Amino acid sequence: PFEDLSPGQDNGWFTDGIASEMVNTLSNVKALKVIDWNTSSMLKNKKVRTVDIAKDFSVRYFIEGQVRKFDNQIKISMNLLDIETGDHLWQDSLRGIMDDIFDIQEKCAAKVLEGLKLHLTKEEQEKVKKKPTGNAEAYELFLKASEYFQRQTKSDFERALALCEEAVQLDSRF
Repeated sequence: PFEDLSPGQDNGWFTDGIASEMVNTLSNVKALKVIDWNTSSMLKNKKVRTVDIAKDFSVRYFIEGQVRKFDNQIKISMNLLDIETGDHLWQDSLRGIMDDIFDIQEKCAAKVLEGLKLHLTKEEQEKVKKKPTGNAEAYELFLKASEYFQRQTKSDFERALALCEEAVQLDSRF
């Protein structure tokens, strides 16, 4: 999971969404073995050494990231680590506004693939670029709904459903 470094640290829903989308996007690349979102989300708020996590999950590469969101402004910082060699393969950050979230996510995934020096098939390139919706506000509602859904209570399920219905009203194909 990505870390929320927003001023109020109240954007866990957003950091979870970024990490989830990164998992979904990178899972479309056959050359990668990507740990599923449910497994990686168990690490949220746990202070564990990256090397230990990588060994526990038998992974060589590890993405760690931080997200800052303030009003409509967002910044995503990421590091790609090679656990075997101890090298930082790259680190970068992307800035933008919430309306550009899909382009920013696409660029994040592209930077990971570039850092791993992978060449994608045409089909994989199309999957990486696929956007769930063109409406950033609908997407934000969906991310918030996902956070409520994970809480597993009746009232949170109801809140998640209401947020999803709002998202569909903004984009009926989402």
